[in-house]
Amino acid sequence: LDVAKSKYNPEKVEGIKAVWRVMAVFAFIPIFWAMWDQNLSEWVLQATKLDRNIFGYNLLPEQIQTVNPIFLLLFIPIFTYGVYPFFEKMGIKTTPLRRIGAGLVLTALSFVVIALIQTKIDQGGHPSVWWQIFAYVILSAGEVLVSITGLEYAYTQSPKAMKSTMSAIWLLTVALGNVFVALINSNIANNGFFSQLQGASYYWFFVGLITIFIIIYLFVSPRLKERSYIADPEDEIMVAASAPHGQ
Repeated sequence: LDVAKSKYNPEKVEGIKAVWRVMAVFAFIPIFWAMWDQNLSEWVLQATKLDRNIFGYNLLPEQIQTVNPIFLLLFIPIFTYGVYPFFEKMGIKTTPLRRIGAGLVLTALSFVVIALIQTKIDQGGHPSVWWQIFAYVILSAGEVLVSITGLEYAYTQSPKAMKSTMSAIWLLTVALGNVFVALINSNIANNGFFSQLQGASYYWFFVGLITIFIIIYLFVSPRLKERSYIADPEDEIMVAASAPHGQ
C-alpha cells in the first residue's frame, strides 16, 4: 500500500494500513465472544442442575453470573499493578498480542472446566456450583486479557482519523461471535448437522474450535507489526508533513 502514497494522501494510506493490521488481530476475537457470551445462556442452564447452596443460601441459576463482573473489577487492578509488572520484571514483555493470546487460552480452559462439570451432570451427578464459579474466575481473567486489551489495541494501533472505524470493527467482532453461536444453536434445534452436540460434547466442540484458533494465532501473531499512535503521536505529524502540497 505504500506505493499509493505517491498518488494519495500518505496519512490516509497509513490509516488503511492500520485497519488491516488491526483486523488481522481481530479476526481471532469473534471466537472469544462466541464462548464468553454463553455464560449468559448455556452456563445458566447448566446451573439449574448444580448444587447451588452457598453458605446456607440456595442461589437462583441466574444469580451465578453476577460473579463475573465482581471478578472482573477485582482482576483489572490485579493485572495492571501486579501481573503485568511481575512478568515485565522477569523480562517477559506483556505486549497486547501476547495478552490476547493468553486470554484465548484462559477462555478455552474455562470451557474445559464447564465441559467436565457437564460430563458429571450427564452421568447423573449433582456437582457443586463452586466448580462453575471457578470457571467464572478463569473466564473473567481471560476477559481482562482479551476484551480490555482488544479495546486498547483498537485505540492505540490506529491514527486519529480511524479510531471510530476501529471501535466499530471491535463491536463487529462481538456481533459475529453471537451470530455464530446463534447459527449453531439454531442448527441443533432444527436437528441439523450439529444436533449431535448434546451434553458435554457441546462444550468440547467449542474447546476444540478455540484450540484451532489459538494454534493459528501462535503462528500469525509473531508476524504482526505493532505501531502505537499514542506512544508515538509524532508519527501522525511526520506522515502529514511528508504529504505533497495540496493533499
